[in-house]
Amino acid sequence: SMMAVPFRRSGETVRMTENDPVSTIVFFDGNPEAVAVHRSTVVADDRGERSLTMVFSGGNKAYATDADGFDTAELSTITVNATEYRTSESMPSVLPPSSTFTYCVELSADNLDRVRFEKPVVVYADNFLGFDPGEPVPAGFYDRDKGMWISSENGVVVQLLDTNENGVVDSLDADGDGAADDLDGDGDFFDEAAGLDNSENYAPGSTFWRIPVSHFTPWDFNWCSLAALREMY
Repeated sequence: SMMAVPFRRSGETVRMTENDPVSTIVFFDGNPEAVAVHRSTVVADDRGERSLTMVFSGGNKAYATDADGFDTAELSTITVNATEYRTSESMPSVLPPSSTFTYCVELSADNLDRVRFEKPVVVYADNFLGFDPGEPVPAGFYDRDKGMWISSENGVVVQLLDTNENGVVDSLDADGDGAADDLDGDGDFFDEAAGLDNSENYAPGSTFWRIPVSHFTPWDFNWCSLAALREMY
């Protein structure tokens, strides 16, 4: 299937994007120990290799919403998908002038136009551009109902750690000091790495962009344009 053609100004190029064929069924059964992981198909081009991972907790809650943001139904299960917009021409809309095209992905659930989560879902994108652990990841999403990009909470570049040296990731370094960090402040350094126990996909020492997302929509992780950086500094 193909995504809907985005609205663009006259004369601009529009490219269709084929949905990633990989999908994952996620159950929200009230069990916080139940973890579901979705990993998109690996994309490889002259910019590098990358995929996107979403980590879901069974203890989270998901809701279908209407165009005004009101909940219409609680969802006990969803089938999720993540499809990268690989070029600036395939983006759902033109980026603001202060941003430059870096990485954009459509997060979606089958047969649902809008989905929100009670607690943020953690998303990991391969650090294919080589940013340092601890660097912020600017994040925003495209609101199709409003027809505009909206900024969101920054993510962070993290390095995956294996503190007991058993070959399996058990924690994250989010500030670049090489030590495990408690990102949610609950006193546990290991719950941050939930869902990352597949060492083939999530090798100790590798780095990812880690971003919390509160709903499904096109999400854009991008760094400022050169002109914007000059204005800032």
